Amino acid sequence: MMPLLVNVDNKLAVYDREPQDTAADVKVFINDQFQWALSNILLTDEGRVLDDDFPLEKLSDNSTLMANLVLVGGKVHGSLARAGKVRGQTPKVAAQEKKKKATGRAKKRLLYNKRWVNAPK
Repeated sequence: MMPLLVNVDNKLAVYDREPQDTAADVKVFINDQFQWALSNILLTDEGRVLDDDFPLEKLSDNSTLMANLVLVGGKVHGSLARAGKVRGQTPKVAAQEKKKKATGRAKKRLLYNKRWVNAPK
């Protein structure tokens, strides 16, 4: 038996590998130790993803496998090809004329009246 380090959730686990063991055997080990679903475990070694039938004897003696959970992708509601459809088909309405904002002394007078004269009591 040769020990193999497996990094699972930043915790190191030691798997005693046999010459005939595969990546699927490591997944079963992780399932037993950490209760992760077998179908959601993704094993990587130095950045490459290991298939279930990958023989562990091909790994170097000092390798550490990384075990991650596969994130299940969801569906996007609607096609992205139709994004912006409603805004594109809405008719453009001209902006209405607005009253000019008070500036300078007139603005200060409005703020004073709002804050002190008409203040809620």
